[in-house]
Amino acid sequence: MSEFSIEAKNIYKSFKLKKETVDILKGVSFNVRKGEFLSIMGPSGGGKSTLLYILGGLDAPSKGRVIIDKKDVAQMKEKEKCLMRRRKMGFVFQFYNLIPNLSVEDNIMLPMLIDGKKTRNIKGDLNKILNITEMSNRRRHTPAELSGGQQQRVAIARALLFNPEIILADEPIGNLDSKTGTEIMKLFKNVNREFNKTIVQVTHSEESASFGTDILRLRDGEIELKEMLA
Repeated sequence: MSEFSIEAKNIYKSFKLKKETVDILKGVSFNVRKGEFLSIMGPSGGGKSTLLYILGGLDAPSKGRVIIDKKDVAQMKEKEKCLMRRRKMGFVFQFYNLIPNLSVEDNIMLPMLIDGKKTRNIKGDLNKILNITEMSNRRRHTPAELSGGQQQRVAIARALLFNPEIILADEPIGNLDSKTGTEIMKLFKNVNREFNKTIVQVTHSEESASFGTDILRLRDGEIELKEMLA
C-alpha cells in the first residue's frame, strides 16, 4: 500500500478563450501523504481551485495524471469516479451547498440516501458526527435557522459521514468572520489529528494554513514551494 493518499504527476490545465490558449497549471507534481493536512496557497487566478477539482476528479487535467491509492483517476469509468467521490472523498466548499428545506440531519444523510444506504444503519455514525461537529442540539433545524459557521459544520459533518479517507476543502472559511473561521479551522485540525484524515484545502489565509501540516505555494500555475510546518 502506498504511503500517499494522492499523487499528482505533471499536471497541466489549459483553457481556450476565443483564439487564445490560457495555461492555468504548468506541470505541477507533488504527493500528499496519508494523514497530511495540506494547504494550497497562492495569488488569485493561480490555479488553486482548479488543481483541487482535478485532485477530486471533478475536473480533468489537459495533461498529466492523478493517482488516488494507486488508481489512475483518468483510467476510471464515470461510475467508478462517482463512487470514489462519494465513498473515498468528502467535499467542503465556501458556499455550504445545503438543501434549504431539509433539516441538519437530513442534509448530512443525503449522500448516504443517494448511495442507497438505509437510515437506520447510519444513525449511530450520524450521532457521533453530530457530537464531533457540535451540532447535536441543532439536528432538527433548517439551514435558515443556522449561522454561517453552523452551516459549515453541517457541511463538514456531511463530508465525514461516509468516513472518507480524503477531505477536499475549497476556501472553507471564506464566508465566515475571523472568530468563526478559527473555530472551523480548529475543527478541521481535530478531524485531521484524531481521525487521521487526509485534508487538502485551498486558502488565501496564512492563519488558516497554519492549522495544517504542510503548505503548497502556487504562482502562475507552477509550484513555488512545498514546505512542512513545524
